[in-house]
Amino acid sequence: METQLQTNSSLGRGILLLVLIALAWGSTFMFTKIAVVSVPPLTLAAGRVAVAALALFAYISLRGHRLPVLRAQWTSAGVLAVFLVVFPIALLSWAQQFIDTALAGILVASLPLITLALAHAFVADERLTIGRLFGVVFGFAGVIALIGPEALKGLGLQLVAQLALLGGPLSYAIGMIVARRVPPMAPSVRATSVSLVGCAILIPAALIVDRPWTLSPTPGAMASTVYLGLVPTAMAMILSFEVIATRGATFMSLTNYLVPCTAVSVGWLFLGETISAHMLGAMAVILGGIALATLTPSRPVRRAARPGPR
Repeated sequence: METQLQTNSSLGRGILLLVLIALAWGSTFMFTKIAVVSVPPLTLAAGRVAVAALALFAYISLRGHRLPVLRAQWTSAGVLAVFLVVFPIALLSWAQQFIDTALAGILVASLPLITLALAHAFVADERLTIGRLFGVVFGFAGVIALIGPEALKGLGLQLVAQLALLGGPLSYAIGMIVARRVPPMAPSVRATSVSLVGCAILIPAALIVDRPWTLSPTPGAMASTVYLGLVPTAMAMILSFEVIATRGATFMSLTNYLVPCTAVSVGWLFLGETISAHMLGAMAVILGGIALATLTPSRPVRRAARPGPR
């Protein structure tokens, strides 16, 4: 009984963290759209990660934590920085110059499907189950219904940008799988080390490619960059590493289904936007998919036998 209560408590905390991450990520598209008008994508990515690194370093310093000292810890931070920070942020910033926000939301929502397949192949305790599979597909259908199937009409019109945007979820899925297999570390310390390595990669690239000292960013773009660094990057990264460590990569990826739901809810609460019956139905489908993927016990889908030891 006590074990069941602990499990339920852990699941409840995991869902709460998912909602918080979704609230942070739900604003990313809008603020990125504002920023890329006067800030090139690579400079935006570098600025966003630099703000996150400064904030995270200040945070762990105030808490009395120290940066990693082992080479293996920095090596893992480098790998995670490439897949969780450099590729996703740079690709998203570049692709959103050419793709509507609605279509971008649908393409990014493919993350749970990609993560589900990769986790089944590479993570021993995240095997694909029938319930999990139905839940993920059900949730993806809800995202399409909420954003609107008409957004899919834009598929192929900007093929390179769309492929780049899909590369973001693929990279992030790989990063989440890797995060399950690296040496343990406090989420805030891991987030700080990852963001510092991200800075070491992105800042020189931005200096060479964009020559940011020649730019004239608008006040809105600068404010958006600071916000993107503090909330969807720094705060969300700490919470993400905690969810990945405690609930797994597939569970973490379900955040992408909550992002459009939180965007609609925030618009209703703070902007006076209306929520139609169609939106409520779509959100119910998404939440039902998440429930299926996280709560329904099912038999694992069999995988082909592999020769040799596991």
